[in-house]
Order: sequence, then structure tokens, then C-alpha cells
Amino acid sequence: MAISTTGDQHRLGFLETAVEAWLNVGFGPVVTVDGDEGAAARVAMRLPAAVPVYQVGQRRWGAPYDGHQGVAVSKNTGIELLMERGYESLFLADDDTWPLGISAIGLHTALAEFIPHSMVGWGSGRNPALHSADWGSYASWSWPRGVLLFATRDVVARVGGMREEFGPGGHEHVEWSRRIHQAGLTPDLFCTPDIYSADGAWGARRFWHCEDMPKAGEPLSEHRARRRRITSIRRKDRDWPKIEKIMTKTDGDTSFVPYQASLNGRSSATMWTSHTCRGAALDEGVEK
Repeated sequence: MAISTTGDQHRLGFLETAVEAWLNVGFGPVVTVDGDEGAAARVAMRLPAAVPVYQVGQRRWGAPYDGHQGVAVSKNTGIELLMERGYESLFLADDDTWPLGISAIGLHTALAEFIPHSMVGWGSGRNPALHSADWGSYASWSWPRGVLLFATRDVVARVGGMREEFGPGGHEHVEWSRRIHQAGLTPDLFCTPDIYSADGAWGARRFWHCEDMPKAGEPLSEHRARRRRITSIRRKDRDWPKIEKIMTKTDGDTSFVPYQASLNGRSSATMWTSHTCRGAALDEGVEK
């Protein structure tokens, strides 16, 4: 599985907890850092040496770089690393999302017998749990969550990865799930295990920790303030026309979208370890 992070100081505690949680359920994650060398060094220094840390590949041809390549680039780097390693089941997680036990993993891998792409979902935008002979039991949602995405290797081989033209953070996971659905691989746009629609559509709380998810009894205003405090990538109003244009242009397009760095005009990801980066990080004054 792959965890994406920006390596920002205020998120390193989440990342450490996430890595430990994934290791506890038997998954050795790869971590992709969408940031500069200092961010990659911070991450490598905070994690166990056995956890591989990669700085996502930079744009070629002198493209401007403001510190972040974007969510799609980081997720695609994770996809590329997992595909290279030969994994059949791919989990893509944010740095503040982790399983509360092995049963959380089994919900998605069991569903993959019928539905090879799913996610963690919560909230009011759900339909009643569904069942069909072709697709098994599942829940569908009117809007997705990108904090934890699951896909099989066959899905990636068919439709590829996320569109990197969305920029810092947009609808990259929305378009990816839509493309997978329009290719006939899922019964609805945004599918989850059916149990996530239980408990007033908060069933995911029993299986996953996610900082984006409201805590039990948390007022909406506090939830929104908490999310603003911890976010690393902020969309600007001027980004929305571009996002809407891409979504409109790509609707119905089920062609393969390359996820590999070399096919997206980027250099290959750079691996960092606590051993190789410590001296450089200390020279640059990087905080552990």
C-alpha cells in the first residue's frame, strides 16, 4: 500500500501513527512525499528505516515548481511503485488515514471479488445498501472520499492512473473513479463495502481513523475549523474553472491515463532513507 504526504511538519505525527497502524495489520507501506528535499528528509528521519520513502519526480522542461506537484502526482507515484512491486491489491491512503484493525482491509479485498475499486465513505450522501447477483452487496454514494482508495491491479492496467493536469488538488480521484465506472468495472460511481452505510452512514468509524471524518459528537463548526488547521494543500477560487473544464472534457473518456513519471513529463521518484539523508538534512537545518 502507498501513503501520500506533503512532509509538512504539522502532519508528521499523523504520518507516524498511520505507518505504525498499517504495519500492525501486516502492510509494509511505501511513502510518497510531494515536496522538496527538505520535506523528504523530514519524513525519512521520522519513519522506521525499513519503510521506503520517495520524493515524487519533478517536472521536466523548466516547468514552474511552487513546492508541490499535486495530489494526482503523489498518488500516481504510489500506483507506479506498487505496480512495479507486482501487487494485486492496491491501497492508496492519505497520511492521516489508517485502519483500526485487519477487518478494515478485508472489507475491501472481499468486495473486490465483485467490485474491484472502492473507497472509504461516510456522511449523508448515500443510497441504501444494495445487492445484485453480478456485483454482490455494496453501498453507493453521491460523492466520493479520496482519503482511502482501493483498486486491483487489473483496474490500473485497464484505465491507468489519475490525471495530473488537475494541479495541486482537485477532482483527480473523482475523475479516476468515474473513469473506472464508465469503463464498466463498477456498478456505481462511488462504491464502498455495504457496512459503511450503517450507523446513520457512519459505519466507517468502526474500521478506519480519518482526520477528515467528523468525530462523534463534534459540532460542524469545530470539524471545519479542525480541517482548516491541518490541511496542507489549499485550493484557490481560480482553480475551480480549470477543474470544471477538465471534468467536462473527460466525461465519458475511458481511455488509459498513464501514471508513470516518464510518461507524464516527470523525472523518476527519488528514494530517501534515514541513513542517507540524515547528514544532508542536518546540514540544511531540517527539523526532525
